[in-house]
Amino acid sequence: MSTMLDRDVIALNASLKKLNPSDQKFANSLLDQAETRRDGLSVNQMMWVRKLLDKAQAAEMPAAPVTSSTVINMAGIIKLLNTAKFNGLARPKIFIGNATEEYRLTFAGAQARFPGSINVTGKNPELGGYNFYGRIHLDGRWEPSNKFLGHAQKIADMLQRLADNPVEQAQTFGRRTGICMFCHIELTDPRSVAVGYGPICAEHYGLPYGE
Repeated sequence: MSTMLDRDVIALNASLKKLNPSDQKFANSLLDQAETRRDGLSVNQMMWVRKLLDKAQAAEMPAAPVTSSTVINMAGIIKLLNTAKFNGLARPKIFIGNATEEYRLTFAGAQARFPGSINVTGKNPELGGYNFYGRIHLDGRWEPSNKFLGHAQKIADMLQRLADNPVEQAQTFGRRTGICMFCHIELTDPRSVAVGYGPICAEHYGLPYGE
């Protein structure tokens, strides 16, 4: 048996635990034959050794990063932030999530890598600290941070719900948390508690507040 074939057999033996039970059984059979047959494994058997080794090596590779293939209809969110900016807020922001798992949306500045895109930052008790979770490009592409791919789809779903119905989501956030989705101040006025946000934020972000 050549040195190259020896290396493949040895590598497969070291990678057995990375294979599923069925492949492990087949691999053990090949390894037993490699050890007992005087003339070694056949060409066909060595082909299977390499295939099983490829499977084992693929199993230990990290998952491919989520790409910017999720597209969100951003019109509703962009309109909210742009309205507030037009109405005099230098740094408008929106909070989504809940009191413990909270994400903040803000425009990226002129010096940022993607000026005008919307950054998603926030806190999560499971992850600790204040983190950057990704950005929404102005064409609607959601680009999650590779560090937090496990949260990417959940955040994308929240963003889409906000974009689809900003008023409903603002009211839901305020009523559920007791905090305004926009200024992040506790709601104390009974009318604002009922609406889910206050009259000043309603004016800034172009939202109804009632008669």
